[in-house]
Amino acid sequence: METKIRKKAEKAIVDEKPGQGNLELVEHNLEVGKEIFKSTVIRSAEDLKRVSDRVKHIKQLGKEVEERKDRFVAPAKAIIAEAKDIFDEAIAWFKNAERELKGKATAFMLEQERKAAAEQAKIAAKVESGKMSTEKAVEKIENMAPTGGVQTDNSAMQLRKRWNAYITHPNLVPEEYWVIDENRVRKEALERHKAGLPQIPGVEMRQDATSASL
Repeated sequence: METKIRKKAEKAIVDEKPGQGNLELVEHNLEVGKEIFKSTVIRSAEDLKRVSDRVKHIKQLGKEVEERKDRFVAPAKAIIAEAKDIFDEAIAWFKNAERELKGKATAFMLEQERKAAAEQAKIAAKVESGKMSTEKAVEKIENMAPTGGVQTDNSAMQLRKRWNAYITHPNLVPEEYWVIDENRVRKEALERHKAGLPQIPGVEMRQDATSASL
């Protein structure tokens, strides 16, 4: 598997390599773009016309860099994506296997704990009724197999318990704990605005201005 991926990587040769056009183009376009940016001022309508041309120029310079990046990076991305899928699938299996084994161990230890608690209750009842001495009861309880974990020469596993909150009745949860779906609000607010419908309570439409290069 690893050899197959490595061979694909070795064959992924693009037309332009670093040092043969790619880096030089990036450096050149950046240098030109920065000079255009630094030298641009707007004090008149004529300046605004020049800025329009310069914005278009900068946009073109950036587009050239993006296109060169795609030509150079795309093959590597494909190889990485394939390798990532293979590794991710294996990692997911191992994590799931670990989770399931721990789940089985937890279920077993909980059952052992339940049985131990039931046995201790029986012993306590015998002590209370006088059928068993306190000393004998303590001895029996101390001789019970531990239920909270296991330890070997190479590993250890322990039963841990913690409190977790579960939402059982969402309609009863106070509003202060709800999260606003901002994307949905923006989308529906815009739709209402375009349709001339009453706006969502607590939301107002504001017109933001930006410049677009055509």
